[in-house]
Amino acid sequence: MRKHFYLVVESEKNPDREGGVSIYDNQQRPSSKNDQTVHQMRNLETNETWTKTMVSLGYVDFEDEDDYGERANEMILEKLAEIDESHLRDAGLDPEEVFD
Repeated sequence: MRKHFYLVVESEKNPDREGGVSIYDNQQRPSSKNDQTVHQMRNLETNETWTKTMVSLGYVDFEDEDDYGERANEMILEKLAEIDESHLRDAGLDPEEVFD
């Protein structure tokens, strides 16, 4: 099962998510690994919309839900290490603290 990882740089709706990693079952378009892009998000129940700036960290193929549960945190750090440090700083993170 494939999971797509994104570093949240800025979120109009949830500023507390900035600097966090969102994981989706499907690729968020438009996105390319290590590129910062603005995504138009929509709540399907309320039709509320907002923008979210994210950096694609790429994807990981997990064997099943158990494998995902066991390795997701490890994969987040591995994926963060693969992108430019400038994206981490844009998200309010100190690269040295992230990998310490």
